[in-house]
Amino acid sequence: MCAINALGRGGSIKLEGLAVLSHLNDAYGILQADGYKGYAKLYAHEANGVPRLHEVACWVHLRRDFHDFWASNKSEIAREALDWIGKLYDIERDINGQPTDVRHAARQKLNRPKAEAFDLFQTDGRVAIDNNPAKYALRPIGIGRKN
Repeated sequence: MCAINALGRGGSIKLEGLAVLSHLNDAYGILQADGYKGYAKLYAHEANGVPRLHEVACWVHLRRDFHDFWASNKSEIAREALDWIGKLYDIERDINGQPTDVRHAARQKLNRPKAEAFDLFQTDGRVAIDNNPAKYALRPIGIGRKN
């Protein structure tokens, strides 16, 4: 599994689409990333109809969109979404560090999101709820780099 952040806030590293494509050229499995459009080719299906990399979206990025929308107009629907996402994070805090089968069972029992890109973390205990650890690991590189 690979978790990356290409276009984060706060000085995280910025990778161009071609650099990401070449870096992950032979990768297979799961890619958890932000919503950067340059990743679309990485999720394309191969000739056998199966994608090389399964897209796993990042909940923190979705949450940020709802937060920004709620902050701008106090939308009740956005507030409900924020509350629901908050409950997911509450569950994740409780199961963080547990074996994958325990995380999987807890997620199946306690919550079930519907969006496919956000759903793999529900069915695969290897997948985290977001890509923040990767983002924070790269932040010193991005901050020290001249952009």
